[in-house]
Amino acid sequence: MLLFYPNYFLQAEFWVDFWQTTNPSEHQYFTFEEELEGFKISCFVYQYSWHLEQKFRYIPRFPGLNFDPQIEPDLLKKLSLKLLQKIVLDCQQNDICFLKLDFEDQLASILDIQTESELKDFCQKNKQNLKVKTTTKKLQWNQTITLNLEPLLIQKEKIISAIQDEQVSTEKLADFFKTSKDFWQTTNQNVRRYTKKVLDSNWQISIAKNEVNFEAFWQVYNLTKDRQQFHIYSREYFSKLFNKDQSRIVVLRNENQVIACWFGLVSDNTLTYLYGGNTPFSLENYGQYLLHLVAVNIAFDEDLQFYDLGGFDPAHGYAKFKENYKGNKRIFAGPIDIIFKTWTAAAIELLAKLRNIF
Repeated sequence: MLLFYPNYFLQAEFWVDFWQTTNPSEHQYFTFEEELEGFKISCFVYQYSWHLEQKFRYIPRFPGLNFDPQIEPDLLKKLSLKLLQKIVLDCQQNDICFLKLDFEDQLASILDIQTESELKDFCQKNKQNLKVKTTTKKLQWNQTITLNLEPLLIQKEKIISAIQDEQVSTEKLADFFKTSKDFWQTTNQNVRRYTKKVLDSNWQISIAKNEVNFEAFWQVYNLTKDRQQFHIYSREYFSKLFNKDQSRIVVLRNENQVIACWFGLVSDNTLTYLYGGNTPFSLENYGQYLLHLVAVNIAFDEDLQFYDLGGFDPAHGYAKFKENYKGNKRIFAGPIDIIFKTWTAAAIELLAKLRNIF
């Protein structure tokens, strides 16, 4: 069985360790494993505190894809169901209100899960008669766009990297863009046009993981948050994530003034874009294209096969921008809620609605 993508960072040990250190003590994670006929699969399950002293659990990208590629699809189906049944039983034994999960896209394909009803049917294959419903309350985005960088890595000897000593010159970056033109030819012409245009900017580019660049990120990200009116995590959260070995940063400056930033993670064979921001000056001068060009160069330097552009939502303005990179759109089935306390969950949802009304 061939799998194209590696494990998602949400199912990586460094991420769950980080997640627990940045949340209240009642937020925990658990590792579940199941074995059948000599084959194993496992996943991390996150536990959250909820209203009225209730708890719920969440499995992102079920089951985590930690399994032997030699396993046959039919056996994988049985093993996945057995793992889910074990997690469901543990939830019931530990007074969990409901279990939320979304499915890794490759697994969903192997399991022949293509529709919402097929996903529900799979989750209802338990001994207990449980209530299973789809939910719009996502804890993670359920779509993304991923670029396959293998064509770059194959031609590594011919491509000029722009990264030297945590600094990147636009002149060298232009060489990187030019010598990797075969890769960029697969993108939309707008990506190529605006990337070429911004390479004439002569802005300062830094990828150094230091306090100055963290402050720069925090400044621009907050400005972007205020302009676009989205919620962000605390400064402590970002500081702890920044100090992880897996984090990467890109900061753009014009005449020493911070104008844009990019923040991502390396996990397995993938560089994932998580957070970023642009000043109006950067947006007007295509700074976002320069950020992603540098990110691709970082992945290239570290021999990473994939660059994940982060969350994708067709309803948002950035969707067209990301689509123009012509990567592979990945859709994670769900999320699905398996409810153990039907009346309690319904009462909490009703209270939440009443609070919004009044």
